[in-house]
Amino acid sequence: MTTNRTRIVKKQPRDEKGRWTVRRHTVLIDESGDLGKKPGASKKFTMSATITTHPQDLVAIVDKHPKNTRNKKYPGELKFSNSSDQVRNDVLDELMGTDPLIRSVIRNKHDITNGGDTYRDTTREIISDVLDTTPGKVDIIMDNHDAIKNGRGERLCKKIADGKGRTDVECTVVPSKDSPMLQAHDFVAGAVGSKHNNDNPSFFRKIARRTTEREINGEK
Repeated sequence: MTTNRTRIVKKQPRDEKGRWTVRRHTVLIDESGDLGKKPGASKKFTMSATITTHPQDLVAIVDKHPKNTRNKKYPGELKFSNSSDQVRNDVLDELMGTDPLIRSVIRNKHDITNGGDTYRDTTREIISDVLDTTPGKVDIIMDNHDAIKNGRGERLCKKIADGKGRTDVECTVVPSKDSPMLQAHDFVAGAVGSKHNNDNPSFFRKIARRTTEREINGEK
């Protein structure tokens, strides 16, 4: 019988001489919740990262599912918020079948005075967590947001990597509508946000076994 370890070893890439090579990790980052404090605003602001060595599997997952099964707010884009519960569950099940690792930062909002600064600080926290636990070459892909546009996100990411002595990190900010990988990750971000902002942990349960959460700025 083939053991789990044997299956893992068989998946490890080799070079042309049969030597083990270092996997390249793709890291997808996006937020859930908002940075406001007015009535109706989310209780918490969360940012999550999916760490995968099989990014094309995520593209295949997105390609096979129908879009806009709940509403048509984001035409042409597969998103947690505008998908039916059935699609949400199916995407999360299939994504977990690719054996990702997931990290999340959960932020209370009582200390927010500047939304842009808070977004960048939370981005800094999640990237730092990822780089502290992910060896080898890393491609970090962040969903576009006003707080990290015009090269600001790439510079922030590179500064964190440089501070950790990492020369093997690439950083990119792209709109999720142009990235099926980010669209797949949106379901992870949505599951985390649903747990903390909607008191609905059902989607999070699907990813819990591969997820590490960290709370910042106060108690849960």
